[in-house]
Amino acid sequence: MTYTDKKRGELHGLLSLSLSMELDVPADSLSLTVPYADRLSQADYLTVQEDGETIFYGQTDEIATFLTAERRVTRITARSLAGALLDNEAEPLMYTNPSSALMFERHLRPFGVEVYDAERHPYYGTLRIDKGMSHWQVLANYCMNRYGTVPRIEGRRAYLRGYAPEGKVAFGEKGVACTEVQEYRRRHKLISAVRLRLNRENGYTAGIVNSAPDAAFIRRVRYVNAVSGSATPETAQRMLRASNRAAYQLRLRCPGLQVQTLGKRASFDGREGLRVSGVRFSLSEQGAYTDVILRKDDV
Repeated sequence: MTYTDKKRGELHGLLSLSLSMELDVPADSLSLTVPYADRLSQADYLTVQEDGETIFYGQTDEIATFLTAERRVTRITARSLAGALLDNEAEPLMYTNPSSALMFERHLRPFGVEVYDAERHPYYGTLRIDKGMSHWQVLANYCMNRYGTVPRIEGRRAYLRGYAPEGKVAFGEKGVACTEVQEYRRRHKLISAVRLRLNRENGYTAGIVNSAPDAAFIRRVRYVNAVSGSATPETAQRMLRASNRAAYQLRLRCPGLQVQTLGKRASFDGREGLRVSGVRFSLSEQGAYTDVILRKDDV
């Protein structure tokens, strides 16, 4: 595994590293500690590679130096390129029939993204950018309205039509070994029903009930105004699916580096219908391991 500073070359003497990646969190985060060197105060972009494959690329957020009689170290934290989209405010305006090419030129290319999912035809509709919206919010709104997906930026590439890598990974006795397993049934995440307002004359008279068995005895209602122009009946369906996914988690601790499993379909000891929604790799004097979060696939 190599760790590269764009301006100064390869970093040496790694003491610790933590890399966190989640499907529901726009920016991946990296924190590493190395022996102190004066040049590190100018560290800019960082690249982490494993066997020639880039698993992290992003810009430094903080460079902290700790100097004592016994220890001289530098800790660097960084986020992937999505961090810049979160930090920068977009110009308030209205797009009419925006295309993926337009979104790339206005909201991705200025922040270092080089590759995206190209489309031949624009999105037929309007997209409003209000004062205070970040570039990430604009991109997320576009992807949700056009594809019903959450975008992801990995390295220098933007996935606009959803991030679902090919392949499947098995965890447990017949797959990737686990030294610790935690199971969570998070009933507080379940939504039992979504009430809909479909026209201006009537109130929230329509509704969609969550048919998942786990929601049978739950009462937790949300309301969606499908007249406002910013929501549709499909918005309600997405809310229910998201609540069902979030209501179940398996947290696994696996030896070694497993971050390449993010987004893949998964199974655990024969249990199917899962997907890797988060990974956190830790490397220190105590060894290397990855905490893996599995959730239910689209339900």
